[in-house]
Amino acid sequence: PILPIPALLCCIAGGIGGRLDHVLANLNALYTHRDARLVLCGDDNLTRLIPRGRAVIRPCMPLEGPTCGLIPLQGPAVGSSLASGGT
Repeated sequence: PILPIPALLCCIAGGIGGRLDHVLANLNALYTHRDARLVLCGDDNLTRLIPRGRAVIRPCMPLEGPTCGLIPLQGPAVGSSLASGGT
């Protein structure tokens, strides 16, 4: 069988930080191109769009963490976390 090629991950360096209008335009790009795997990279941040519905976030601990901020842009959201060492 022919398997689909997974979407390439595109990291956009300097995507967070600097002028607010640029940051907001980059956040809009995440939403506009939500079928693409885009990550905005800043000095101390990685920003991704989480699709609507149920999602599990598994950070790459050497690069992300120990904290994770969630900002609901389309309405209310519920989040939970597992204790350290959970799966």
